Amino acid sequence: DDEQAEIFRTVAGILHLGNIKFEKEFGSEGAVIKAKPALTTAASAFKVSAKELEKALTHPTVQVGGRGDKIVKHLKADDASFSRNALAKSTYERMFLWLPPPPDK
Repeated sequence: DDEQAEIFRTVAGILHLGNIKFEKEFGSEGAVIKAKPALTTAASAFKVSAKELEKALTHPTVQVGGRGDKIVKHLKADDASFSRNALAKSTYERMFLWLPPPPDK
């Protein structure tokens, strides 16, 4: 069933997100991903490119000011880990909000 496959794919993506580790970029305070396999697998499960997922986790676009101006912020390793965890939690929560209620027995 397609719905069940989507649920399994989403859970797999969430689990692989948890395997993404960050470290301090050499010569910078910003974060980089230590190893790419977990990133690639999570991105594939979420049907996005690994490059876009990496950018979202380490270089998010942040709205500043009242006119809708945006900047790209290079996160530190701890902040990138927090961002990864927030993405995993919100995706898990939304998956359950998306699920239809079980049928009455």
